[in-house]
Amino acid sequence: MVEQQYRKLEVASSNLAGGSRELSVKFSKSPKIKTLNLDHLKSKFKELRSHKAFSSKIFLRLTYLGLFLNLILWLILLLVARPTSGLVPLRYTLSLGVVQLGQWYSLYMFPAIGLLVFLSNLILALLIYRKEKLVGLILVGFPVFAQILILIYEILLILIILG
Repeated sequence: MVEQQYRKLEVASSNLAGGSRELSVKFSKSPKIKTLNLDHLKSKFKELRSHKAFSSKIFLRLTYLGLFLNLILWLILLLVARPTSGLVPLRYTLSLGVVQLGQWYSLYMFPAIGLLVFLSNLILALLIYRKEKLVGLILVGFPVFAQILILIYEILLILIILG
């Protein structure tokens, strides 16, 4: 019974003449073949680039600033963070000092969370922007503010580690 409900999925990719690729999805119980054309994906990407939000200079500047700040976060860690056998501070408070220790690669958690917040808010902003422009701008602006705070925190943490 369960086997009847779930169909086996076979995926076959083939190169066609003319350089386009198609991804064929075949279901064992169904004679229909659904294809996902890469040219279709390119047209969807062009459609996304022509989204009304990207015609707004403020939206574009906030998007580029958020991406730039996240890139700076990654670059700082790539240049400074080195594999160590010891623990490094991950959280620091003025009243208690070092609160949490962890492995050196845990430092990459901060820019990863910043990128995740930025991308999720960008997707939400693109969905909402056509109806509510202000909400879309706030959704893109908030991660920029968060990236600035993460950058300050990361710099201070690195100063504690090096100092």
